[in-house]
Amino acid sequence: MAQAVKVAVAAFVKTPGFSAVKTRLAAEIGQERAEEFYGLAWRAVSTCLRTSARTEGVTPIWAVAEALAAAHAAWPEFLVVSQGEGSLSERLTKVYRELFAAHDAVIFVGADCPQLSPADVAAATAALRGGAPFAVGPAADGGFYLFAGKSAVPPGLFERVPMSAPDTGQRLVTELRRIGPVAILPQRTDVDLAQDLAACARELAALAEPSPEQLRLAAWIARAVPA
Repeated sequence: MAQAVKVAVAAFVKTPGFSAVKTRLAAEIGQERAEEFYGLAWRAVSTCLRTSARTEGVTPIWAVAEALAAAHAAWPEFLVVSQGEGSLSERLTKVYRELFAAHDAVIFVGADCPQLSPADVAAATAALRGGAPFAVGPAADGGFYLFAGKSAVPPGLFERVPMSAPDTGQRLVTELRRIGPVAILPQRTDVDLAQDLAACARELAALAEPSPEQLRLAAWIARAVPA
């Protein structure tokens, strides 16, 4: 991995206006505020990836849920790939294979973990360069907010992992360990429910160097979720 120079970091996103976003959050705080959160969140993630492109040499990519050209055009600055059809597991498989064919390593992140920092991306790339074929960032709800790999995955690996389950992250790690070691990154909270906003705010406050976009999101949460 020391010689690898092509690392793709793909943020999985849905396009507002083409797909419903943060539906569980919207059920609790309303669609308008859920979309406000999502807009602030993906902008914070994009700033993280932009910084990581400069500091780590990674290639930022939007992995967009919709196949429509108009939806792809809504995502600025980075390369765009389609997630394809099917379940989340099938879409993870499709994007990983596509990007791994053209890169030495691939990192997946979501747009609902806006406290993601360049340090997290650096930790993932350092783990791969240090010898681990995979790295996983566990989410507080049992899922994962980051996946990184520098090895091919066997057919059906993601499909064998139940998504949106309390043990999704651990099941993924178990499957990956059949191939090789897995580096475990610090836990983060991804935002699916209103109760996750306070945890997100705490993690944003703990960042050593929050971006302007992260500060704007923290201010929004302070208004949306009064102490």
